[in-house]
Amino acid sequence: MTLTQYFVGSSGAARRPLPLLDQLREDGHLIAVTRRIEDRGSIFLVHACAGVVSPECLHRFVAAVRSSIPDGAAHPAMFALRYPVWQNRPDATDDNGERYAGDALLRGLRDPSDVRGVAVVASRWFGGVLLGPVRFAYLTTLTREAVQQLESVSVRPACV
Repeated sequence: MTLTQYFVGSSGAARRPLPLLDQLREDGHLIAVTRRIEDRGSIFLVHACAGVVSPECLHRFVAAVRSSIPDGAAHPAMFALRYPVWQNRPDATDDNGERYAGDALLRGLRDPSDVRGVAVVASRWFGGVLLGPVRFAYLTTLTREAVQQLESVSVRPACV
């Protein structure tokens, strides 16, 4: 599968949601997918899932996003989650080798909305050029966009 097929689909039509993300939707999760940001050949994309209240649910969401990305095409394992206040758990992040990426994702969840129970997974297709700190701004911006997509909908915990 080419990168163009991932974003557009092999027929040129809009890409249809993938089975594992469909399963999460059927379980009551609200899923948001942001626009992509392109810079010097690199591409950034964020998936967000509302109603994530347990480590198991987080891992299901991360696995669903990973399965939706063609093998070797992206680095789709950077994630962040702010647990609901009643859980009394620390925020969860995984940079997956992209140092400080988890912090950038958490910034997008904390400011300005301070959302909880929302997980985000960021994917980056590396274009061959090191971007420096601007990559963190892209991750924070896309996380905020995903949160805005989710904010207008009333969300209840979908899995525990």
